[in-house]
Amino acid sequence: MGVRVEVVPWPWNRMSRGRIRRVARLLRGAAPNFVASAMVGQVRPLSQAVAAHELYRPVDLVCILQGDLAPVADVTNAPTALFLFDVVSRQADLVLSQDGLSLRSVRRRLERRTALRWEPLWYRKADSVACVSSVDAAIVAKMLDRNVTVIANPIPDEFFARGSSPPSTSTVAFIGSLSWEPNADSVRWICSDIWPRVRARRPDARLRIVGRFPTDELRRLVEAVGGEFLADVGDVRPFYWGAAAVIAPVRMGSGMRNKVLHAMACGAPLVATPSALEGIPAVAGKHLLV
Repeated sequence: MGVRVEVVPWPWNRMSRGRIRRVARLLRGAAPNFVASAMVGQVRPLSQAVAAHELYRPVDLVCILQGDLAPVADVTNAPTALFLFDVVSRQADLVLSQDGLSLRSVRRRLERRTALRWEPLWYRKADSVACVSSVDAAIVAKMLDRNVTVIANPIPDEFFARGSSPPSTSTVAFIGSLSWEPNADSVRWICSDIWPRVRARRPDARLRIVGRFPTDELRRLVEAVGGEFLADVGDVRPFYWGAAAVIAPVRMGSGMRNKVLHAMACGAPLVATPSALEGIPAVAGKHLLV
């Protein structure tokens, strides 16, 4: 393809993940949310590495993949393109709509307040900005008062093509990164409300949760309802191909849901919420059940 790949060293020093420190970083506006505050100390070394690299090898474009890394745009002399997979402030709004009054909602309100200041401050540093969904793009365009491009996630058909093995007739699968709060919320909802109703009608149904970065809490919830929990698998495609149905009960979050795109690309029957279909031109009753 004519592309040269070069590794730029990024010092990675283990840092404290204490909650008090992360809250302190949020209060002083050092990070857009609680998760990003755990890695805020690594953004500066990354920025320094990029700046040092440009001293001996100028570049034509710096492409920044992820909003948390937007401060890198402030140190480079090259044009910058920022690609956003979600919008932190909007995600906080959607999470708050589900949280009600709780200790967790206090954290979410703090995240929202910080993100509403942090995002426009740093996103404006980039010369161009793109989002994966038209909904997010409209929000960021209004935030920055400029045009924002929509670049949908690419899905290679050949990579996801189903093999010859027949799917299960009883396995229901949920697949996703469990460090992302909307996915964790989906698993909690499955275990508390959805799966008991499924089992009441189909006692032979089997639940399979497949995800990266699991927590002990989610594992206990899944196992308590008799489900199977598979963490950090090497290839998720067989779990789409082998499912009788894939579910995406997403109630919050922003961006485009890869789990929905992957399920459809794998030819798996899909049941999803309207929120899970954001930015995806799928038709309920034709391409999936909503």
